[in-house]
Amino acid sequence: MYGFFNDFKTYYRHGATKTMPILVCEGCKDAMILKQMYPYALSNNTASLGISAYVLAQITDKILLCYDNDETGHKSYRNDRKTLTDLGVSVDRLVLDEGFKDVADYFDRPNDLNRLREQLKLRVKGL
Repeated sequence: MYGFFNDFKTYYRHGATKTMPILVCEGCKDAMILKQMYPYALSNNTASLGISAYVLAQITDKILLCYDNDETGHKSYRNDRKTLTDLGVSVDRLVLDEGFKDVADYFDRPNDLNRLREQLKLRVKGL
């Protein structure tokens, strides 16, 4: 997974564990954009978590998935949600607007990016 660097130095603060959701997306560029809005964003570099689901379940009990807005992304979300839920993890989804394939599509569209940022805040707070 891409994204475990300086941002995660403060992940466990004041002795608390499993307090903040981790946001997982598909691509590295997506993760870099999301990290500008939320520090605990990771890219799984593929359309499915696979073994990473078990690793993440040891780090947090809240995961927000933001997969591509295509058939593969929707299928991966359903499969990973089931796997994570079976592991005791609360799962939610950051949904991309119609017409956007992935987070990178928002890069040059500040108004749309602000809307995604607001949805992200709500989803993180809801977990």
